[in-house]
Amino acid sequence: MAVEDFKFEFTEEMVIEMLRGNEEAEDSMFLQAVNGNIVILATNGKIRMQATDIELIAVGEGGSKGNVRIKATENIETDSKKLLMNAKNFYKLASSGSAEIVANSQMKIYSSIIRGVTDACASKDSKNAHQRIQVLNSSV
Repeated sequence: MAVEDFKFEFTEEMVIEMLRGNEEAEDSMFLQAVNGNIVILATNGKIRMQATDIELIAVGEGGSKGNVRIKATENIETDSKKLLMNAKNFYKLASSGSAEIVANSQMKIYSSIIRGVTDACASKDSKNAHQRIQVLNSSV
């Protein structure tokens, strides 16, 4: 049998269970494609991952590799005690509609320079040339 003809077909469910007594930090299952993509597809269902920790690591160089992309046709929701994000060079949160930032107890904002720009400078530029910033961000 050729490798490209290797296929499992199940009419019901499939369970793969690793029975060896590994410690928590040991790798129990390893799935690798030396070249090409790995596709996990649930045509009419959900994909669920559950573990004590889940790590998504993308390794690559240049702007086209080493990226993690999350795309949803509706919502991306996070629910946790803390949400920590760190960008080394740049981050941007953008919406073509409305946006809200809410802190019900305390909010700290720190920067060496803070520039607030409203859409009012679209018709008449300010002395600080904020119209340039308005033009860049009005087509989000």
